[in-house]
Amino acid sequence: MIGATIGAGIGRLDGVHGLVIDALESVRLVTANGDIVEASKTKNPELFWGIRGAGANFGIITSATYKMHKNMGDIISFDLIYEPEKNVTLFNTIANMYLPPGLTVETIMAYNETTAKPTIIISSTYAGGSEAEARRWMQPLLRLNPWYTDIKPIPWKKMSTDTTLGLDKEVCANSQVYDVYGVNLRRHDAATWVKTFNKLAKFFEEQPEARPSVVVLETWPNQAVMSYPDSSTAYPWRDATTYVMIQMRWDAPGNPVETVADAMGRELRDDYAKTSGYNGLTVYVNYAHGDETIEQIYGRNKLPRLAQLKKKWDPSSIFGFHNPLPTSYP
Repeated sequence: MIGATIGAGIGRLDGVHGLVIDALESVRLVTANGDIVEASKTKNPELFWGIRGAGANFGIITSATYKMHKNMGDIISFDLIYEPEKNVTLFNTIANMYLPPGLTVETIMAYNETTAKPTIIISSTYAGGSEAEARRWMQPLLRLNPWYTDIKPIPWKKMSTDTTLGLDKEVCANSQVYDVYGVNLRRHDAATWVKTFNKLAKFFEEQPEARPSVVVLETWPNQAVMSYPDSSTAYPWRDATTYVMIQMRWDAPGNPVETVADAMGRELRDDYAKTSGYNGLTVYVNYAHGDETIEQIYGRNKLPRLAQLKKKWDPSSIFGFHNPLPTSYP
């Protein structure tokens, strides 16, 4: 929980509650010199600012307190599968959909071993309303007549495990190589989604050993996220509307497919970045590959302040394993 939090903590309730860092009240951490300190809005507030977005850089967090939200009851889950031939219509529909705070649309481009074709899975959830209300908001996607439909209420605590056809375990399967690239989108360019789907379809045809690969586009509404000032935390991408995770996969290190799979991951990332609505590539720190610049991860306008914090709390970069910050910038 804490590990996901300190990068920002994105998820299906972004539109309702904001990021997980927005619910973080305080942390206790062990610093680089061995001190145990507390950070909150009243104790070491500058450090607390940096922890909320770049927290892996400042120490080992041993405990954290959060503001709790009321149980919202059941979530309405929509698992839909579409034929590959519908990709143009589907992606244009998603690009033009309005998402109220409780509605999410997760788009998964994958290979279907049963049909031996690429496929598109939509996993949507609706929080805070009835199934009838959820169906009304989902009509643009339901009208496209997916060949598979599963609509059901699920307990909020099973939102991760019981949505997306229960593929949560599959995405984290053991004994596989995971080569992940990420990119943020501020605008939806349907033509880019079509282009990348067609590239992935050709890749699946030519590289059968990499067919476990997927592209996941997490379109989370950001009304509550945007209700917090950009300056309130170190996290720089509150205006993102979709988080893309390109997950290239194969069965073992040293497989000859890894070179072409890695190249495809970078190519798809570049395609999305060009039409993302940002001035080039930006990436959620927890989805970063490791070859990005620090500006692409942490944002140019946040880095001077973050570098000062790094110099104060970890000048020797002991905590430099995960997308390390510099001790001076620029």
